[in-house]
Amino acid sequence: MLVKICESEESLPVNDVSGTGSITTGFLSSGTSIKFSIEKSVNHILTVLEVTNTSAKIRIKSDTIELTLNIFEEKKIDLDNDNIYDLSVKLIDIRNGKFARFEIKKLDVKESVPEQKESSNITEEIKPRIEIGEGVK
Repeated sequence: MLVKICESEESLPVNDVSGTGSITTGFLSSGTSIKFSIEKSVNHILTVLEVTNTSAKIRIKSDTIELTLNIFEEKKIDLDNDNIYDLSVKLIDIRNGKFARFEIKKLDVKESVPEQKESSNITEEIKPRIEIGEGVK
């Protein structure tokens, strides 16, 4: 299913992902938004922030999420912070480094978001290894 787009967020039609399982956008330029719903009660807005020859940066609003996708890359997203992925967004095409096309899929198989371990402030020191008896002859 192709998606309709509009200029202002208020006038955006809602594209229902729950019925078809996925939607494919038209080519979107920087600053263009689409509104979609994976559950009929909650709407989300995907806005294209930047398009290059190889990637696109987007923002998804409900809870604001920003991410950059490379061409053909797909990322899973947890929209409601319940540690379960709700949808995936894939950058399927870029035209002239100015327009990007996406596929948005509702994830029916519930997959948990991996836990993020806190990074420690310990830096491992790497020293060169010198064997005794080796050297310049």
